[in-house]
Amino acid sequence: MDVPKEYGYIAFKCLKDSWSEYLLNDKTIIKIKTMLLKVRDMEQNEQSLNEQNIIVTYSPKDVKGSPSNEKISIKDLAESVKNSDLEFETKVEEWSEYELENGLKIHFKPILISVSSTDKFDSYGEPVYIIQTQTLHKIIPKKHVESNST
Repeated sequence: MDVPKEYGYIAFKCLKDSWSEYLLNDKTIIKIKTMLLKVRDMEQNEQSLNEQNIIVTYSPKDVKGSPSNEKISIKDLAESVKNSDLEFETKVEEWSEYELENGLKIHFKPILISVSSTDKFDSYGEPVYIIQTQTLHKIIPKKHVESNST
């Protein structure tokens, strides 16, 4: 169901849904994507974006530990760092693409900035990492989109 315009939001659709992928030295795979959640219609033909990064890790058996359901505070997580600024290899960095109902196109690309390993494990026994990302944005105005199609 679309949100009515009188709620102050702009409808959108996803044109391309992409993941950025990285490989750590321990062979853990990190996948990141940015999802557009909602777009608020602001005054003077501006929009405010609400987005969320989704981060998933896949670890090989030899780096897994004992599963834990422990709730970890941010302070405890910061104190549990074993190795900071781990090296990683970029495998894929592609743009996800969205189109707003007003014709504006917005592209997102999450970039992995840094990874730190901790001595904590999740409920599957996978290592818990502290991951820092940055999301790049590319805005393509409607008139630019129309002029490229001719």
